[in-house]
Amino acid sequence: LVFLHGVQAGVPDSTEWIVKASSYLPSSMVATGCNYPKIKLLVLRPDNYENFRAIDFSDLSNEDLVNWNHDLGRVLSALPTSDTLFLPSGYYKLDMMLPKALLSIADYESDVELLGVVPNEIGATESDGDVAFNVTSKFLSDPRCAFLLGRSFADSAKEPGMAEFYKVIGELGNQIEDAAKAQQLANGTLDKFESDGSDADIESGTDTPLLALEANMPMAYEIQIRGVKQLTPMIVLRVPQSQALPVGWQHLPP
Repeated sequence: LVFLHGVQAGVPDSTEWIVKASSYLPSSMVATGCNYPKIKLLVLRPDNYENFRAIDFSDLSNEDLVNWNHDLGRVLSALPTSDTLFLPSGYYKLDMMLPKALLSIADYESDVELLGVVPNEIGATESDGDVAFNVTSKFLSDPRCAFLLGRSFADSAKEPGMAEFYKVIGELGNQIEDAAKAQQLANGTLDKFESDGSDADIESGTDTPLLALEANMPMAYEIQIRGVKQLTPMIVLRVPQSQALPVGWQHLPP
């Protein structure tokens, strides 16, 4: 794999470039998978991409997304029981402001042993403070996602059009963030600081944060592709119960 790096949750790789580049921070704070307990999930992130300021997949160029998808497709093909791909954003990233994904595997032990490592033993659990909505129809009604009709996500991963899928997620996230900021503005809690992209911001790190505090982030959401090897997978939006959503979204099917 050239454009994807993966580890088990809670088992960070101290040799990866982000650890070496962040000499002022320990690997326990910056390495892929570092902020998770040792649960049965793989943590995946793109590697060797152009936009070093990218926070979400939608911030990557089409070329870098094609490269990521190609390697992701190889991973899904190599792990026979790959099940759900999680694409977190906001403070669901656990303070790590980089594009990343998580992968659940139905037969975790058998598949992970194929990678030559000792599998994690703790099962992942759902949070009582979250809600989930079925947004499959919302995605499939967008022409940019029509390639998923009657096809599996795993089979589609290597298609060039898959890059547009992440742009749709980014647009959805922008709507959620706008709703969250509107709620904060109405409550008088909107953070007054906003980066203007100046040289001072870049030098201080505020324009390209590696780590971010949950309190400074108004929103969280996660797109889940459930059944990555099934024909026409289910696409689910996960948000905190307290998350502000665009008007009408509260009536989406569970």
